[in-house]
Amino acid sequence: MSKQLSNIKIQLTTKGQGIVNFDSTDQKFMLNKSAGANIITHDNTKIAKATYSKDANGNIVRTVKVSSQCIRQAIYCVKHNPNIMYSQSLFNDSISSMAALVLGYMYANEKKGAAKKKSPLVVTDAQEVSGAIPTFNTHSNSGDRNDTSLYYVEEVGDTRFETTLLLDLSELKHIVLSDTYGRNSVFPDGEEALKAKLREKYGEISEGYYKMEGEDGSVPEYGAELSDEAVVAIVKDLIARIKQLRIARANGYLEFDSMKFFTFENGAWTPMDEPSDFTVKSRYALMEDQEAAKKLHDDVCAQAKQDLTSRKETKAEEKAKKAAKKAEKVSK
Repeated sequence: MSKQLSNIKIQLTTKGQGIVNFDSTDQKFMLNKSAGANIITHDNTKIAKATYSKDANGNIVRTVKVSSQCIRQAIYCVKHNPNIMYSQSLFNDSISSMAALVLGYMYANEKKGAAKKKSPLVVTDAQEVSGAIPTFNTHSNSGDRNDTSLYYVEEVGDTRFETTLLLDLSELKHIVLSDTYGRNSVFPDGEEALKAKLREKYGEISEGYYKMEGEDGSVPEYGAELSDEAVVAIVKDLIARIKQLRIARANGYLEFDSMKFFTFENGAWTPMDEPSDFTVKSRYALMEDQEAAKKLHDDVCAQAKQDLTSRKETKAEEKAKKAAKKAEKVSK
């Protein structure tokens, strides 16, 4: 019997050597403060990203990190080009991809509005846990020796980083197809094309008017949901990509070492095997009376649109009156 899951937590450990994620040189002030001395005074310095905290004695503790954005980008290695908005086939192919469904996206068009999907994946910064001590070493560019030819780089030996990933399966499964709450996943003229692309890639989808469980009195929201089988396939793909994780720089690298899985049950995170067969416990409920839900949705949205138009007309009238008064004063 398949286990029912609403979320998956992954504790990821990586191994490597050297620094793979550098920060702004402005961070030298925090670094000096944590060291209790001005150990870095030169602007031409490459400093690792780090977190700062205080220990029991009030001393500032600095821990080298790799940013969550760097980890997310390394998992999928994708780049979104906003120009794909001008090709509906490219756009729908992109936003229906596994990478887009997991990482989320945001596209804005002056005429069409916005198309966006909240990422169901939370990734925390990866913290260095091996106790490796970084040092600053002097490097030089070729040519004459001067202030600009010398630069300083933070370096470290073997490293181990730990990070946590949280995957909300409800948000992964659910795709909003209306602008009821200002979070439409697609532009208004691309809804049917997106649904066709989703069916092409993931098989059958369910669609209709949904509401969040426990949200009585809320306006129904039109959307679609992937099948549980499709969600399982996306999760398996994500796990496979994490196992292939590797970030390489000129003087350092980071790669996958191990991971553990958990799910939230009875108020606590419970260890589990690598998820391979499960059903999704969704927070979104398909409303029983779809005709009534559609009518309620359309009536509320029509009234809201009418009120917005009225407010805009009132503001325009007030602006015109002020302009007329100003012109009258000038003429006098």
